Amino acid sequence: MPGLAAYKNASGAAILNSVRDAIDSSDYNSFIPEATVNNSAQVLGLINANPLYANMFYTAMLNQIGRTELNVRRYDHNPLRQFKMADMYYGATLRDMYFDLIKPIAYSDDMSDADLMTTLSKYPINIYEQYFTINSQLQYPVSINHTTARRGFTNDTEVLNFLTGILTSVVNSDRNGEYLQMKQAIDNFNSLGGFYNVQVTAITDKESAQAFIAQAQGYAEAWRFFDNKYNFMGFNTFCNPEDTVLLIDPFKRGLINVYDYAEAFNIDRAEIPQRVITISGFADSTIQAVLMDRNAFRYVDALYGFTHQENGKGRFWNHFLNHDAMYYINPFANAIKFSTAATTSPAITSIDVQPAAVTAPKGGTVNFTAQFNATAGISKLVNWTISGNASTNTKIVNGQLLIGRDETAQTITVKATSEATNTVNDTATVTVSGNEA
Repeated sequence: MPGLAAYKNASGAAILNSVRDAIDSSDYNSFIPEATVNNSAQVLGLINANPLYANMFYTAMLNQIGRTELNVRRYDHNPLRQFKMADMYYGATLRDMYFDLIKPIAYSDDMSDADLMTTLSKYPINIYEQYFTINSQLQYPVSINHTTARRGFTNDTEVLNFLTGILTSVVNSDRNGEYLQMKQAIDNFNSLGGFYNVQVTAITDKESAQAFIAQAQGYAEAWRFFDNKYNFMGFNTFCNPEDTVLLIDPFKRGLINVYDYAEAFNIDRAEIPQRVITISGFADSTIQAVLMDRNAFRYVDALYGFTHQENGKGRFWNHFLNHDAMYYINPFANAIKFSTAATTSPAITSIDVQPAAVTAPKGGTVNFTAQFNATAGISKLVNWTISGNASTNTKIVNGQLLIGRDETAQTITVKATSEATNTVNDTATVTVSGNEA
């Protein structure tokens, strides 16, 4: 497939033939002859004289140039695009799984019979799942009136200038929209209290910039070790310094000596653009910079391509660039905001158990979730308990309630208590169908 530069340097005949080769239609190739230097104007006239073949031609050229332009050039205009994951062609949900650390148990050669029986116990590992769904479905529409297009050409090569102008608008709109959505994901995460806050002096000169580098380096080094303080979920995790990225606005970026930063983080100078990323700013003006695990971004394309629709009465075709994607910040990954705002102690203010009320049969199961109103840097784990049950076969494990087949209780209360703050809890009520009074 020729690139945009190849089109710009090609003759009119070469352009016509390149698009002709891309059209999978024996009827088109039979009716529209191969172009030469001498007949290219006549070939273009044949194309424009037939609405069906004109649409085939313009559509093929739009897709051909568009695909090259979109996949090669837009990266330069979106500094956050390096975090893009592989496209998701099937389904609408991305699932991440996280495995907690395992607590050791003491061993002794001199075990009692009771101790030996514990080897038959269950030792479940805490596994956490995070689901991300498509949260952006956009279309970028453009209309092409082939009559107007034909009248705008003074020679056959000017068709490229016309389509390139249209494509530039489509491409730039998509690039800008993609960047703004990724940046919005950062601002949304901050508004939810997702970042661990570190208070710093405002970066206003070289001295404060140098002091900031030292602070950022210290936290990056601390991330080498398992800790639950630096991510929103309060999950035990780590991040090597070479896997960190710094997000900063253009003006503070201008004050930081990136070579000092590279030396502090042991970064090869060629890697600086991928490690110190300039964005247009943060919605929260107190933020000086954000240091995060590069795996914190969840950005996946779920649909990307053109669709087309003819308006026969208006004698034009509508072309739509479709872009479905998901943009999230991973709450299990380490992420710090350096801001001038005072640091407050991590806290959980409330828990919301869902479903709050449900009816289920004997022998059935119900899955519960606990949503937190909390800040980063504190464990979001809960202890699940039940009360009101009459059967010992009714149990709850990691939020999944199993109702015993011999359960006689009319209602069961499910309770989630914060592991970090045992005074914070919430309950849900389960009505056991068939046991109503």
